[in-house]
Amino acid sequence: MMNDGLEIKRNPALDIIRCVAFALVISVHFALNSGFYDLPVKGGRMYVMTLIRTGSMICVPLFLVLTGYLMCNKHLNRSFYFKGIKTIIIYV
Repeated sequence: MMNDGLEIKRNPALDIIRCVAFALVISVHFALNSGFYDLPVKGGRMYVMTLIRTGSMICVPLFLVLTGYLMCNKHLNRSFYFKGIKTIIIYV
């Protein structure tokens, strides 16, 4: 990949973080749609499932950290903000 005459190397660690975060998002949504939240926490198996679900909640911070890392070299200019305004308009 070329960018202004500079070669940018792909960092496979970022892909691994993205894949782990994606799998954790699936596990959190599985817990939501499986009736997990309607069950009482009784017994060792339910405690383990609760720990797994709690540990899976790092998926959103992983995506936020990854986005921040990838955006650290972006320059804030007029076009950068206009892209954000377009996204906000679509949601509104």
